[in-house]
Amino acid sequence: TVERINDIHRAGFGSMCWFRGPVRMKEDSSLKYFGDCGNEDKAMYDIVRKTGVQSMCVNRPDVLHGMLHTKGEPTHRALESH
Repeated sequence: TVERINDIHRAGFGSMCWFRGPVRMKEDSSLKYFGDCGNEDKAMYDIVRKTGVQSMCVNRPDVLHGMLHTKGEPTHRALESH
């Protein structure tokens, strides 16, 4: 949530989200967690981005890049390798 990410940043920490691989995401969304968390698509990336998370580790960087480009947001930081 936005509140959780803000708390993390106020505590002096950075934030990153990590999307599991497609096989495990499907398992998680159908067996363990909420049914709405299984789609690694533009909509999911936008939801996560709006929390204020600083980094996103994704399986579909082309989709994230396209979404950011369409919104007119900088894409160079989104695709950095660390």
